[in-house]
Amino acid sequence: MDGTEQNQYSAKALLDEAKDIIGERGFEYGHPAVNIKRISELWSTYFGREIDPLDVCICMALVKISRVVETPKRDSFVDLVSYAALAGEMAIGTDWADYGKDYAE
Repeated sequence: MDGTEQNQYSAKALLDEAKDIIGERGFEYGHPAVNIKRISELWSTYFGREIDPLDVCICMALVKISRVVETPKRDSFVDLVSYAALAGEMAIGTDWADYGKDYAE
């Protein structure tokens, strides 16, 4: 791995890209937290028990961890950072009535 490629894997570079992607995907797929809430509802129905949005973020992060163990690709690290950040947001509790309004502006 040369110096340029190493810089692309720096913590700052991964965090910066994760921040950009969360915003970009918000415009493409709707607010990430709203999508995670939707996933939690779908999984809850499928599994027949409540799966909360924090569980979704943690499980999606575990999927990414499994991938980087096998093949440490940059995009998996970026996604892992993104899910960790969203998990932090889910952990503080969410007022779903107001969620996503910041993406609509």
